[in-house]
Order: sequence, then structure tokens, then C-alpha cells
Amino acid sequence: MPYMKEHIDSGIIASLGVVLLLVFAYSRGIIPTGYDVFALSLFGVIMIVLGSDLPDIDSRNAPIHKIFQILVPGAIVLISFVMLKLGIMLSLAHGIVALVFYTKLMPSHRQFVHTMRAGLLFGGVVAILLHSVFGSFVLSVWSGLCLSFGYFVHLAKDRWVRI
Repeated sequence: MPYMKEHIDSGIIASLGVVLLLVFAYSRGIIPTGYDVFALSLFGVIMIVLGSDLPDIDSRNAPIHKIFQILVPGAIVLISFVMLKLGIMLSLAHGIVALVFYTKLMPSHRQFVHTMRAGLLFGGVVAILLHSVFGSFVLSVWSGLCLSFGYFVHLAKDRWVRI
């Protein structure tokens, strides 16, 4: 995708603004001192930058599409084998099915994946997954919101900024 760099650059700029607001809010006492602002900032930057390129997951030539083409089946195999305690062969079969679904059922470029609803959906999924991994409600919700924000930055850039 020729504009991947521009989308990631937009995400970096947006994330710097969010981090500055976060540090300002912390310094003014708006954010209680019990929260780890470094962790919130780190997860915020990662999620905004990831979100700023995520809508191109439906573009078959985009690097993020190719990364997720490996990541999604791999995660399914891992979940099947480790968490569900299925055998290796059944877990691999789940991964193959996930790969087929990912490659065949992905909507064409700029359909559902290029909507605000999809951004909210991805943000919600990230929040749920991170909460199940880290157990921190604040960190998981913050990360989901940041991913959605980065997603919206991508959509706004596609709509209103011409290169």
C-alpha cells in the first residue's frame, strides 16, 4: 500500500498529541497518582499507531494484511492448543480453517473494515483481549480507545487529506 507510511506517520503524530494530553492531565492531578502513566502512554502509542494502519487489513497488498494473515491463524492455533487443550492436529486444523476464512471472507477494500463501526469493534475486541491477559480494566479500556482513535485517524486521513 503506497500510503502505509503516511498512515503510520499520522498515527505517530496523533499518539504524541495524546501522550502530551495524558502527561498534562497527570501533572494537573486529573489522573490519580495510582496509575502508571508510562504504561498508559506506551500502550496508547502502540495502539494508536496500529489502529492508524489497521483499516488497510482488507487490502490484499498491504503489509498489515499479510502480517494478520499469519498472526490470526497462529493465534487460533495457540488458543486451541494452549487454552482449550486440544491436540496439535486439531489445533492446526483450526489454524488452517482460520486462514481460509481470513483470505476468502475478507471484504473487499473500503467496505465494512473502512467504517467507524469496525474501528469501535476492533477497539472493543482489543480491550477484552487485553483485560483477559493483564486484568487491568483501565489499561485495557485505554488501549481499546486508543486503537479506535488511531483507526479514526486513518479514516479521516483517507477522507479529507489528499496527497
